[in-house]
Amino acid sequence: VSPTTTTTYTVSGNDGSCFNSSTVTVTVNTIPSTVTIAPVSVTKCSSSAPQLLTASGGSLADNLINENFNGPTLPAGWDTSFSGNAASRARVRWTLRPNNYTFAPAGYTFRSNDLSQFYLSNSYDNPSNSITTTILRSPAFSLTGYATASLSFWHFYLPFDGSTGPPLVGPEVIRVQRSADNITWTDVWSHTSNNGQIGTQINFQNRVVDLSAFAGTPVNYIRFSYYSRQDFFWAIDNVLISATSGTTPITWTPTTGLFNNAAGTVPYTGTNTSTVYANPSATQTYTAIGTSVNGCTNQQTIN
Repeated sequence: VSPTTTTTYTVSGNDGSCFNSSTVTVTVNTIPSTVTIAPVSVTKCSSSAPQLLTASGGSLADNLINENFNGPTLPAGWDTSFSGNAASRARVRWTLRPNNYTFAPAGYTFRSNDLSQFYLSNSYDNPSNSITTTILRSPAFSLTGYATASLSFWHFYLPFDGSTGPPLVGPEVIRVQRSADNITWTDVWSHTSNNGQIGTQINFQNRVVDLSAFAGTPVNYIRFSYYSRQDFFWAIDNVLISATSGTTPITWTPTTGLFNNAAGTVPYTGTNTSTVYANPSATQTYTAIGTSVNGCTNQQTIN
């Protein structure tokens, strides 16, 4: 296989009476953007002062999680959980639903933004005055080496009303939360039932949440939390967590005739730097290499 984006493959076995399956995820990492060197070429006398070389570019844009929920089961690394009336669990918890799924008791037919399978939490089935919280949680992902990050998802939320009365503590609310340890969670976006509907059952709305405050952190989780009584629905699809870096670490090769200072007295030893001073004793080709946190590279040469 050679996917262009991170893809989860499922292999299934069926002997006619028994069935089993397993999944494998092929992670595709993005290469850094084009590295450029200024000046583009140098001609110098052997007695001339060292020539400054400056590399730029090599930035990185990665899709860290790109989940469309089109597989047969909960994607690898994702998790769902439920708290509240045990009798409501099977009816209310996050459940995969096909495009054009119809919930007959309320007369709603659902179509995701890409006309595909999606996740739905249906609190319409919650017994009256029974409080539940349903959770859909992402796998862990790292923002190490990134300068900005964002979460994008498509959703439809329909509250029953803006009620805040008992047994609710405050209004019904949908939340996007972030955690560094899968224990302590902080809201990064929320919407309460008294603020009304988002999208429609056939017109999911896109929401983008800035996660740049967590850039550089090694462990992150995102979850969708739905706190409700007897409400209607929250449907979610096409979750994308993306991040960008500044210039990736740049190294130069070969190190022969390169220096860290303009006087040419401190030899360059292969460390990360966007600038070096060249003073080779003979014609030399140098290469500047940008390397991402995932080990992918891009490079440029100068003569």
